Amino acid sequence: MTRTTFVLLIHHSVLFPGGKNCLVRRTLYTLSLTPAGIGSDFTKWPPLHSYDGTFTSSFTIRIFPPSKNLHCKSYFVKIDKQKFSGSIPVMQIRDLEKNDFPPLLNEINDPPKSLRIVGELPKTEKYLAVVGSRKYSEYGKAVCEKLIEGLAGYSITIVSGLALGMDSIGHRSAIKAGLPTIAIPGSGLSEKVLYPSTHVNLAKEIVENGGCLISEFPDDYKPHPYDFPKRNRIVAGMSHATLIIEAELQSGTLITSKLATEYNRDVMTVPNSIFSKTSEGPHMLLRLGATPITQSQDIISALGLTPHENLFEKRSYTNCSSDEHEVISLLQEPLSRDEIIRRLDKPVYVTQTILATMERKGLI
Repeated sequence: MTRTTFVLLIHHSVLFPGGKNCLVRRTLYTLSLTPAGIGSDFTKWPPLHSYDGTFTSSFTIRIFPPSKNLHCKSYFVKIDKQKFSGSIPVMQIRDLEKNDFPPLLNEINDPPKSLRIVGELPKTEKYLAVVGSRKYSEYGKAVCEKLIEGLAGYSITIVSGLALGMDSIGHRSAIKAGLPTIAIPGSGLSEKVLYPSTHVNLAKEIVENGGCLISEFPDDYKPHPYDFPKRNRIVAGMSHATLIIEAELQSGTLITSKLATEYNRDVMTVPNSIFSKTSEGPHMLLRLGATPITQSQDIISALGLTPHENLFEKRSYTNCSSDEHEVISLLQEPLSRDEIIRRLDKPVYVTQTILATMERKGLI
C-alpha cells in the first residue's frame, strides 16, 4: 500500500483513543500516512502546506514515533475542526509530477527522470540561481543581501543549493525580501539526511515562506562528493539566469556557471577586489563575457523585467547630521560594526548611538 511520509508541526489539543485529551504545543512529528489510515476523506484532506485557521474535515493520522512522554509504539490521533492559534508548517515529501517540472528543466539535455519535493513550487515569472563561495567575505555577503533586497516586489524566485556560505545567504536574503526561494540539496529530503544538517531549520523556513525543497535523490539518500555536480545541473537548468557572487577558480560554483552557459542561460557575476582569491572566478567569467552586476536594476534588466517606477531613486542624505555623514562616507564599501567603530575613532558608546539612530531612520 502506498505510504506518504512527512512531518507536521502542530499547536492544538488532540484527542487520543479512550477520550484522553493531550495538549500538544508546536511539536514536530514524523507522520506516515496510508489511505486506510485516513479513511474515506483522504482525497478531501486539506492541502499540506502552511495552514492557518480551522480544519473543515475530520481525519485520522498515525504518528511515528510517538511523543517521548507516551509509551505505546503508535497512536491514532483524531483532529476534528480544531481552531489553531497560528500556522501549521507541514513538510511533506512527495513526487513532483513530470508535467509540473519547472519548464526550463525539461529543455536541458540530461533532465532528471524524477523529482521529490517538499512544499509548493513557486509560480513566478523568473527563476534566478544565486550561488557562490562557501568561504564568503563580508563584501560578498553584503552584496548578496543588497542585490536580492532590491528584487523585492518582482516576480522572481531565488534558486540555490542550501549549502554553507553564499547559498544560505541567498535563501535567507530572499525570505527577508519576501521572495520565494527553492533549495536543491545534494542529498535526499528526509530530515535524517538533509545536507547540510545545520540547515534543517533553514529548509523548514523556506517551505513556511512559500518556497520548496527539490531533489532527484531518494528521500534517505546521503550525499557524496560526486552528487553535487548533478545537483548543480538542476540549479542551472531550471533557472533563467545564474548569478555568481564570489568563487575560486576550482569550485563547484564555476561548474554551475559552466552548465548555465551550456544550457544557453545568462550568466551574471559581481566584480570584486583583485586581491581576493574568491574574485578569481567572477573575473574569469567577466573575461568570458558574463554580465557584470553592480546593482539590482542590472539583474532586473538582464531578466527582461520592467523596473518599478522610482525603485532605484537615489536616497537623499541632506538632512543627516555631521556624525551621520561621517558614517555614510565610510560606507563606500561594506564594513562591519566593529570596523566602523575603529575608523570613526570616537568613544564606543557615541558611535553605537549614531549607528542605532541611523538604523531607526532607515539610513543603514
